[in-house]
Amino acid sequence: MIKIHNLDFTHNNQKLFDNLDLTIKKGEFVFISGPTSNGKTTLLKLLAGLITSDKIETDISQKEIGFVFENPENYFVADKVSDEITFMLENLNYSKKDQLEKLNEISKLFNIENLLELNPHSLSGGEKELVALAAALVIKPKLLLIDGTLSMLDGVTKDKVMKTLKKMNKEMTIICTTNNLEDSLYGKRLILIDKKIVLDKKITEAFNDELIFKKCHLEMPFMASLSHKLKYYGLTDKVILNMNTMVDTLWK
Repeated sequence: MIKIHNLDFTHNNQKLFDNLDLTIKKGEFVFISGPTSNGKTTLLKLLAGLITSDKIETDISQKEIGFVFENPENYFVADKVSDEITFMLENLNYSKKDQLEKLNEISKLFNIENLLELNPHSLSGGEKELVALAAALVIKPKLLLIDGTLSMLDGVTKDKVMKTLKKMNKEMTIICTTNNLEDSLYGKRLILIDKKIVLDKKITEAFNDELIFKKCHLEMPFMASLSHKLKYYGLTDKVILNMNTMVDTLWK
């Protein structure tokens, strides 16, 4: 779906990417992380075509991409939540009937029916993220980009949303950036970038090397960190990311 080859990119006199190579296949659920201010947001904007580069090849158009920005309030265009969510549908010439149908469907999915008549700027941080996500998904994009992995949602709501996205991943490719690697456990693949790719593995294999994460100043997920401590004492011989599996392993 997306191929980046030998990407060099400098912003504000800071080199963000140095001959970066990256391939994203259709149907993947990818988390991208790395040191603070390493260009994660810039990379998503490049993937979305908001910043152009001849080093990026893709077979999807901007109309097929949904983008949830880290600070969605800065990108709201309407004075009412319902209009915010249907904005892209109107631009794509959907009928009023279809707009209403899709609005009802997506608002029920994320339990935001009570927000539809409100001004999006009046909402809480988490509510703004849900509205931005609904607006991105209402067009049923082929590619969904989420910057910051919905960091303002409470834990329970985020868990529900991420599980919903995992189900929707069957129909779309999802790429998220995050500084919280607990979030990455919802995905299938983890990529760490520090100018170049320093790690690119399936999520089940991504946390075997502690040193890579220390170099990037990132905390591993709790279960991965616990696994390494237990490995030190000979209580397990591998990284286990599921709590129930961990309990079963320790009780054997």
